[in-house]
Amino acid sequence: MRHLLGVLRPLGLHGLGLLLILKGLAQITLRSDLVLVPVLVRDRQGRPVRNLTKEDFEVFDNGRKQPIAFFSTEPTLGILSRPLAMSLLLDASGSIAATWHAQASALRSLLRWLGPEIKVSLIRFHEHPEPLTEGFTADKALLERALEHHHPVWRQTAIFDALLFAFQQLAVLPEAHIRKLTLLITDGLDTASTVSPNQCLRVAEAAGITLYVIVIPLYSPVEGRLRPRPIAASLAELARKTGGRLIFAGDARQMLDPRATLDLTPILQDVVEELWSQYYIGYYAPASPSGTRHRIHVRVRGKGLRVEVARQSYVAKD
Repeated sequence: MRHLLGVLRPLGLHGLGLLLILKGLAQITLRSDLVLVPVLVRDRQGRPVRNLTKEDFEVFDNGRKQPIAFFSTEPTLGILSRPLAMSLLLDASGSIAATWHAQASALRSLLRWLGPEIKVSLIRFHEHPEPLTEGFTADKALLERALEHHHPVWRQTAIFDALLFAFQQLAVLPEAHIRKLTLLITDGLDTASTVSPNQCLRVAEAAGITLYVIVIPLYSPVEGRLRPRPIAASLAELARKTGGRLIFAGDARQMLDPRATLDLTPILQDVVEELWSQYYIGYYAPASPSGTRHRIHVRVRGKGLRVEVARQSYVAKD
């Protein structure tokens, strides 16, 4: 036990009311007011910087430096193994039926890159979200079978309704230390949503959810050229504000080439590489009235290093 406390003190965990449960190995239960911040550090060439330590970072909440209570990095190259809950949202609109085989192939590759600590909820959506799994599961065989039940449906598409459903599902997870991610694959055309992007953003900010969007664009002829149809307003902004990205798959040249095939695997590889390179930093929220917005700022020691903070703010709860 004395050795265990010696390990916990450098992490800033001792004396914070944490519950230690000894079952052969120590397990640490973190308080629910832990604010988790995914951080990516790049060098001057834009390459991810790894092997930094907790001491290389400083975290500020509304301008005040906070003790770092939790710090985590990925231990294994190429495999996501830190606790992560991922919602996979699959557009079921008939307009992307021709790409479903390519999507399924890439998603099976994605499942192989997920370690045993990764839990996935598979959801397809059209006019409303339709879960293909019962909540979150780490069973890869079950997820592959669920993929086989997904097929396009010729109905309207409600992207933001589906996002809100996925965000709310992630928000109620009890683990304080788990990363939360939504990966949306869509054509980007919303024809039936009843909720606004701001409603989605509020839930994502409060729960610390990151959104990545992969858009398989649709094209229309305009003045003799194929041009992508405009995607749903605020979709790119929602991804950016939650610390994720919006990525377009394919281009007009590929659409015109009958021999070209859509391959989402490199895009998913890039997303996994980005997640694998992240540092996960946590601190306990300072006391404030409910509804107070807190701005998060992270600094890193080292010349020429640039910090990308996935979670830039949160709103205090009761």
